[in-house]
Amino acid sequence: MIVSELEAEYRARFTDNVSQLHALSTEDYLAYLNEAQDEACIRADLIFDKSSSFCTIAVTSSNSVYALDRSIYGVSYARIIDEAGVSSNLRLTTREQLDVDWPDWRDVIDRPSHLQHYNNSVELVAFPDTTYTLKLETYRLGKRMIGDTSMPEINITLHSPLNYWVLYRMYTSPDEDVSNPKKAMENLGEFEKIFGTRPLAEHHKDKFMSRPHRNRCLPI
Repeated sequence: MIVSELEAEYRARFTDNVSQLHALSTEDYLAYLNEAQDEACIRADLIFDKSSSFCTIAVTSSNSVYALDRSIYGVSYARIIDEAGVSSNLRLTTREQLDVDWPDWRDVIDRPSHLQHYNNSVELVAFPDTTYTLKLETYRLGKRMIGDTSMPEINITLHSPLNYWVLYRMYTSPDEDVSNPKKAMENLGEFEKIFGTRPLAEHHKDKFMSRPHRNRCLPI
């Protein structure tokens, strides 16, 4: 569904004949709809991407940290390819885990074997010893909708439920003529039935990390 169709559905079906909700401007509706798609993607990992140009990064021997496209919020897999075409997987990890497993990792120059994902960048470990190509498989936000003929990038079967988020945002408006905490929570609940709850930042950060398996020694 294109934006104009979703907006018409919002105004005709979802507003319960509350005139104040019909007063939402087209510009504000589009902003809430983009916000809804972002929330849906983050909650349900809806857009997997390994083919966009920003999923391939040229690695040099002078840098270990590389910026990511701002739409990427998760890296689920990574590999490097050397000049001879030899590919090897990278273990997704964290600074804390590296400090435990490989205390001197900051000083090593070699073929990278690990990848750390920060908010808007990734870091290769070890520091690259030569040039490589880095290939990423990612989860990202949808492309921004910019007008009436734009369309959400998520699957068409999930377009209509985005309006639950629009209603949630409207019912949490500071305008006392529109604000309705009960209806706000009802619509948020409907949205979460389909897309789930928002993950905590600390859990989301570690979601795709690979952790070494160790046997646990039990006391005799």
